[in-house]
Amino acid sequence: MSLIVAKTSQQARLKPEIRLAQAVSQFKSCLSNDEKLAFDTTTSDALNNAPDPTDVLKFTAQLSWRKDRRRGSRCYGPRFTNFLTGVQQFAALGDVVVGGSQNIIACSVWSLVRMSLLATVNVSSYVDRISLLFMEIGRTIPRNQTIALLYRRSKSLQAYLCEYFIVVVRLCHHIMKFAQASLLRKMASALIESDLEDFQTELNDWSMQIKDELLLQSSISTENEAQENMKHRRSWRKSNQADLRERQMALHIRNLDHCSKYDFQTTWKQLRKLGTTQLFKNSLAYNEWATAGKSSTLIFTGKLGCGKSVMMANIVEHLIIDIKQETDVVAYFFCQDDLPEGLRTDTIIGSLTRQLLHPWPDVPALSQMTAQSQIEAQSLLEKLLPELPDSTKLYLVVDGLDNCTDAVQVEVTSWVRQLQKSRCIHLCMSSRSHPQMMTVPILQDYHDARVTPMPKNALDINTFIDAELESCLSDEQLRLHDPSLVVDIREALIKGSQGMFLWVALQIKSLCAMQSDGEIREALQHLPEGLSETYEDILRKRNKITKATLAKYQRRIFELIIAARRPLTIYEIEEALSIVPGTATPDIAQSLNNIYATLSCCGCLVVVDEEELTVRLVHPSLRQFLVEQYESPVGSCFTVAHAHRTMAEHIVTYLSYAAFRGEVTTNRIPEMNIATAPSRIVASTLTSKTGRALALRFLKSAKQPQTDVTKTLANALEAHRRSLKREFHLHQYAKKYYMQHIARVFEPGPHISKLLPELLNSSILSHDDGNSLFSTLVALENVEMCKIVYTSFKIRHELLRVLKSAIKEDNVETIRALFKSQIIDYDFKFDWAKHDHNEGPLLLAHAASLGSLDIVAFILNGTAIGVHQKQLHDTVSLAIEMDDPSMLQSLIKAGELGYAYQMPWKLEKEPKILLKHAVACNSRRVTALILENNPMGSYSAFCQALKSGLEGMAMLIWTDGEHITSETLRYSTTNPRETPLWLALQSGCTGVVTRLIFRMNMSDQELLQYTDLAKELCDTDEDRSKLDLLEGLRYKQRL
Repeated sequence: MSLIVAKTSQQARLKPEIRLAQAVSQFKSCLSNDEKLAFDTTTSDALNNAPDPTDVLKFTAQLSWRKDRRRGSRCYGPRFTNFLTGVQQFAALGDVVVGGSQNIIACSVWSLVRMSLLATVNVSSYVDRISLLFMEIGRTIPRNQTIALLYRRSKSLQAYLCEYFIVVVRLCHHIMKFAQASLLRKMASALIESDLEDFQTELNDWSMQIKDELLLQSSISTENEAQENMKHRRSWRKSNQADLRERQMALHIRNLDHCSKYDFQTTWKQLRKLGTTQLFKNSLAYNEWATAGKSSTLIFTGKLGCGKSVMMANIVEHLIIDIKQETDVVAYFFCQDDLPEGLRTDTIIGSLTRQLLHPWPDVPALSQMTAQSQIEAQSLLEKLLPELPDSTKLYLVVDGLDNCTDAVQVEVTSWVRQLQKSRCIHLCMSSRSHPQMMTVPILQDYHDARVTPMPKNALDINTFIDAELESCLSDEQLRLHDPSLVVDIREALIKGSQGMFLWVALQIKSLCAMQSDGEIREALQHLPEGLSETYEDILRKRNKITKATLAKYQRRIFELIIAARRPLTIYEIEEALSIVPGTATPDIAQSLNNIYATLSCCGCLVVVDEEELTVRLVHPSLRQFLVEQYESPVGSCFTVAHAHRTMAEHIVTYLSYAAFRGEVTTNRIPEMNIATAPSRIVASTLTSKTGRALALRFLKSAKQPQTDVTKTLANALEAHRRSLKREFHLHQYAKKYYMQHIARVFEPGPHISKLLPELLNSSILSHDDGNSLFSTLVALENVEMCKIVYTSFKIRHELLRVLKSAIKEDNVETIRALFKSQIIDYDFKFDWAKHDHNEGPLLLAHAASLGSLDIVAFILNGTAIGVHQKQLHDTVSLAIEMDDPSMLQSLIKAGELGYAYQMPWKLEKEPKILLKHAVACNSRRVTALILENNPMGSYSAFCQALKSGLEGMAMLIWTDGEHITSETLRYSTTNPRETPLWLALQSGCTGVVTRLIFRMNMSDQELLQYTDLAKELCDTDEDRSKLDLLEGLRYKQRL
């Protein structure tokens, strides 16, 4: 940063945009007349049509093809992708800064970068170093869609971007002058490494400034932005077109983000770098598919390791560069085993949808629509398709869909089929070949599907073998005493390859590791036949030469890679391997000194991606081999379950570190014996320059063993430690994915059992984290982990929500898991939290109330006889008392009782039927349900209601009770005091009295009899009112 400040202060009189223009002018001055003409043409094209991501891909392909013609099959173009994307986004700022001079400068930067890189690939001896340089720069180059939205709002951002691209122009100028030099001058001067490092350092510093400014601007609240906009509204009035364009761009970006934010491009780049092939161009099936005038589907099939994915990556490039017209769109997706997120339906469809929508920000049908979810984004695509020109073709390239579950394949197929019905959609896929390939039902769903085997790749295999052997000999990876031996190697590889590029690559790496010509000749006589045999051979040989101290890491490395939710970076896996599971205090003595040396215990089966720095298995088939066939040196087989347990133990231990708990830790520097200090210090010294220098000071001090320099060196060491800021590389991964790993541990060991409850109760994880983890474990029926997690008080209240959700959805699997884990039992009540008595009844009652018949049957069938009866009685009583007919009906549907069920009555000893219980509780809805299904006993219930003075209940029973006839009412008893009329009269049910007299068609004599009885009760005014009622009814009867 000091370098930047110094240079900036020297040129403070000139604005950054002016100095950028000067740098561009200086670059142009070194060009020949023809080069200047080409430069102006490219700049003009960029001004008329702003560069887009397709232009980046086209240019990287151009770089690859130029290089490939000169040497081998290695593809260098994708190394430049990230860097060129950053330059393209800077050049495209013309869409925001309409008509400004900065637009010309930005497009000039795009032009000079292209020219410099094209000149670079012509210098074959330096292309590898230059491409690596730009690949490293590409890791930090500003590549953010929000730059265009924030550019005009921040003067600092504008200045920082200009400063960044000033350095870029200077670097290109430096490289261009070297490319223009004569061969003799190239040999004399070469590219000075320190100069390149200086450029890279400057670029990294400015990149950090830009990212900080973007973060600052993005964090400004909407209210502050509105106030800022008001202040500058007058100055923007002349740029209304830019304002409109900025709003449209913001809307388009939001819509694209709602589709998916998955990084689909990186996988394509990694595969494209593996090699170049043109075999598909000679395929009649491919050419007919690519040029068809209607929707069509092409499926390439081939065996493992034959290069399907590499060919599909080349097809993407070919479609974009050579096939598609101006209005056509190419979308692609590559499914990889080690990227579980990329095996989901929403990720695949979302990524493809994003690519299909991306080229159309100005379509009127979409200009005012904002998607708030992926589903709404799908609707945007449906609205877009009819708006496209009739000649537009949409190409979809999907590789590795057979790595997904059957459900995902069906969903993706259904989505594509709907698209193919509405537009001209060309789908190209790859699949592992198997005998029944043509009869797979899913193929019948694609429009005009055609299955064809991979083109014969003998020519490509031969070229690949020649290129790899040439590269290994040039780099001295393969050393031979007998030069003619390389011919035998070539012939043996061609003969044994069987079309498998991966097999060839692994054999060459194995041969390079051999120590003599005799060993190589012996190996050529016994080359393994297939991939599985190759994997086993490599590991067997590696285990023989690997030290025991290193071999102990092999299993952990494989397990961490297999279990990872995404490929771990080299720094993440280095930190993971330094963890001692179960020890919540990091041990510096366990920290790795050289991660690459540690990874060597896996041979060439573990690779590090040069750009992303991620650690991966050499091929997806290796995962299958490790899990199904390989036995590690310690004598145990690999399992996916054990891999998840290993990862979970590492992550739980890691998150338990004091550094993440916010605790203060102190490091005491002990007295040391200088004679033994060097090895200890060197072993723990970091790889930084200052660390190495300090280690050398310790070594020099060892020459004076009697001198105590503890204090001096301790001060130096402490100053060194303070100057270093420890980076916890694994922390972001651990926080994001710990739940997925823990949820897949079905047999937890002591480390997880001890640390996980403490972790959940700490401040490291939020309350929602514990709740979500518990819900996930229940959904997966992970009984053992449910027990452990439930020991944390923090997540106990989540149990209630999980239960309610499971019962509502009638999810008996969840209930079964909770019972197995003994978290709940058959007497579990929803009001277990004593402070809240309104949560509801027994588990059975709640399930019955919601009509969850499977859960009702599970609970009742799982209990002992005595508990069963008690549960049933209590639930029936509760259903009646709560007047909940659905609860009662669920029990009946479950076959546990009938509508004439006899149950103990709480106040009387004799049994009562359901109907009488319902009447006693005045539960009208339950009563109506019972009468509808079993009207027996309605008369007794009617009388019971009258005795209790429940006039409404009596009317309900009389209406619904089929057995309450006029005859029943009149002749059911000879005792007038037990008739319904008398009971109604006695309890004051006047409405029932009136209805009974007219319904029974009583004579005056009968009414007189009841009147005489009533006179005996006339002790109160209420009784006299009843007598008056009867007198009035007698009068009406006479009339």
